[in-house]
Amino acid sequence: MSNTAISLYQVGKSYKRFQHPLWRAWDALGCPVSTKRYDIFMALQNIHLEINKGEKVALIGRNGAGKSTLLRLIAGQIKPSTGTIHVNGKLQALMELGTGFHPDFTGIENIRSSLAFQGIQGRRANKLIEDIIQFSELEDFITRPIRELSAGMYARLAFAVATTVIPDILIIDEILGAGDAYFIGKSIQRMKELTNQGATILFVSHDMSSTQLLCDRGIWLDKGVIQADTDIMSISKMYMTSVREDEEIRIRAKCQHFNQINQSKPVTPQNTKDLQELTSYERYGEGPIKITAFGFLDDQNNRRHTLISGDIAKACITYRTSDVVHDPVAVVAIYRPDGTCAMQVLSNREGLALKTLSGQGNIIVKFNPFLLGPGDYIVSVALFKELCLSSKFEPKAYDLHDRCYALKVLHPPGLGVEIGTINQPATWELA
Repeated sequence: MSNTAISLYQVGKSYKRFQHPLWRAWDALGCPVSTKRYDIFMALQNIHLEINKGEKVALIGRNGAGKSTLLRLIAGQIKPSTGTIHVNGKLQALMELGTGFHPDFTGIENIRSSLAFQGIQGRRANKLIEDIIQFSELEDFITRPIRELSAGMYARLAFAVATTVIPDILIIDEILGAGDAYFIGKSIQRMKELTNQGATILFVSHDMSSTQLLCDRGIWLDKGVIQADTDIMSISKMYMTSVREDEEIRIRAKCQHFNQINQSKPVTPQNTKDLQELTSYERYGEGPIKITAFGFLDDQNNRRHTLISGDIAKACITYRTSDVVHDPVAVVAIYRPDGTCAMQVLSNREGLALKTLSGQGNIIVKFNPFLLGPGDYIVSVALFKELCLSSKFEPKAYDLHDRCYALKVLHPPGLGVEIGTINQPATWELA
């Protein structure tokens, strides 16, 4: 007997994208439509895949990567354009909220109809109904119509029904994302029990911590193509590196009209160019020193628009003077999107004197580690003639770039819980 639960050979899925709904309707009726009226979108291309019985496999990828299309092909909901698919065993698929249950039926009625569809009635059905209600913890709502339940309640009920009768293959596509952390943990524990009894799990979630808790193997899809297929920890690292690079490109583009430096290299006097001219609301100040470039660096001195909370990082201000400048004060301020100042560092707060500056050079502030929590931020940078720490009034600036730079801070690898605006380290002890 074969140990293979799912196999795909040279599988591809394409869709016609019509220029107008009329041509789509015309094509659906079997009438010929000129190829000038549509183009072909390849959702999946040349997929080769084998999943053995009892494996716990995570499908990982960005939105639009082809994960749901692949699951729908395996579940038999759609047909492939090319290739062959073989599924060995009884399959249960939880693809999206709103399918499988009638919104006007009560929870009990939907459970009974679902079990009857699987050929389960009588005393066994009654016993399973008790198990479903107990697992879903919806005792107070089980006699109410499904349409009255929240998305989280629906996810609980759908998952409980799908896993009460042990399937050979269980497919879950994002539905657990509607549940709370407590129920997600409970569901993962049940899926582990199912695999111990021989069930095969194919799991899709953007919550990397959940996939790492449940799955041993990961498959990374991007633009309809399998990029990698290996153990879950290696896949997670590859995927998160790709996500970070994508975010880097996006944030870089957001800053592009402010900063014309070579973004792929560290900020140094040799590879910077003057900033574009900004409006008076964005950049102001007068004096013999100007900021010609600004950026964040990682611990390898690579220019970054994205940083990882808890890593070593630096901020670098490149300046040019037209005359000798004595003891300027450098400031880097980081704001949340709502305008709240999340963090501000001032060179004279640490008692540092920048002394005499002339010509061109760099001022570097080191963060070891960078403790700002995950999120999107806007950054201001300035050079002041002087700055009194006891005063609330902003002094006259040599050069100030007011909220001109975008920064995204990412979660530390493997950490999915909320850590707040500050990633505060702490020492715990029993007393």
